[in-house]
Amino acid sequence: MKRILWLALIAVLISCAKEPQTFEELTAAGNKAFLDEDYLEARTHFLKALQQKPTDRATLYFCGLSYFRDVMYDSAAFYLKRADLIHPDDREINLALYPACFNGEDWECARKSLRTLIKTGDSEDDHLVDLANLSVNMSDFPYALYYYKALHRKDPENIDYYFQISNAAAEIGSLGVSIAFMDTADEEFGPRDGIYLNRGTYLAADKDYPAAEKEFRRLLALDTTSVVARVNLANVLASQSADAKQQEAYDLYKELPEDMLSEPFIDSTLRSLEDHLRIKKN
Repeated sequence: MKRILWLALIAVLISCAKEPQTFEELTAAGNKAFLDEDYLEARTHFLKALQQKPTDRATLYFCGLSYFRDVMYDSAAFYLKRADLIHPDDREINLALYPACFNGEDWECARKSLRTLIKTGDSEDDHLVDLANLSVNMSDFPYALYYYKALHRKDPENIDYYFQISNAAAEIGSLGVSIAFMDTADEEFGPRDGIYLNRGTYLAADKDYPAAEKEFRRLLALDTTSVVARVNLANVLASQSADAKQQEAYDLYKELPEDMLSEPFIDSTLRSLEDHLRIKKN
């Protein structure tokens, strides 16, 4: 019995001795597991190695990558951000950090990482679309406007940039810019429902209700079945004081599908119109 226990103890000691212990052994084991695509095993070793050297660039980098390969984007970004903080402007780190942040919907991190890639060699022109869209996702509309204008200068024949510039400008209160770009789009591309809808929306936001009314009438003329056109026209008519405008607004609202009439804004507007026009409820 003693011999069996002794042999078991020797086996345990041998097994323990084979486990990587030093930083070099842990990183070597982690690298091997990573190459074997055993990312859980790789992380186990890298995390132990980081306990010994928390700022080691390669270990932070490969630890982050091992999380990324297992579609654990938040954890990947955590270690890659640490690597980027300690080793700023490292192109290789940011090539990994950008998709980790993007897939994890950390828009601020993604935009910062993309700017680092531009700083370290990429052309900004190749990333304008992503920079603009990331800025929108962050609700950073001044930068979104800047990047969409840059895209428009590169490709003035793309009507989408007119809409995106106008929307970004409207978000920062520059309704004059929004309307001007829709005017130019109208001249360049001719009648479009999107132009009428957007221009009417900006004019209404600017409280120019008669001008907005014209746009929504044009929109409704293009598609007499359009609920969007009908609702917007009714809204701007209801915002004007003339009884004839308010009566038309009321009639337009009443033609909407029944489920829309219970929407809070429409319901309250209808009640107000009824009071103004002294219409008895059915």
